[in-house]
Amino acid sequence: MGDLAWAHTMAPNGWEISDEYKKAEQAPRKMFHISKREAFRIDESIKIMEENEWITEKQATELKDWNTERSNTFYELYQQLGEANRDKVNTHAEQIRKDIQTWVEKMEKLKEESRN
Repeated sequence: MGDLAWAHTMAPNGWEISDEYKKAEQAPRKMFHISKREAFRIDESIKIMEENEWITEKQATELKDWNTERSNTFYELYQQLGEANRDKVNTHAEQIRKDIQTWVEKMEKLKEESRN
């Protein structure tokens, strides 16, 4: 009886889900920060090559455009991975809730049967 009364507390709460979201964001966020540092280094390299006239203005523009596209692609990937990971957390939490509900229903049925 006590287990049935407290079964609802076994489901993941908002704090636990929030913690899982944070864990799910770690790898995509790390990848994003690495890509931002890399984009900065590429921009600095382009400036040096341009200042030393190792590349033309047109080449510098093309490289800058390429770097911007690349950065945007990494940002989109970061968002997609973050969303996919949050969806996994939500799916798992929902499955746990369903499993608990199934268990509660089974226990209530057994409880009812034991009375008869």
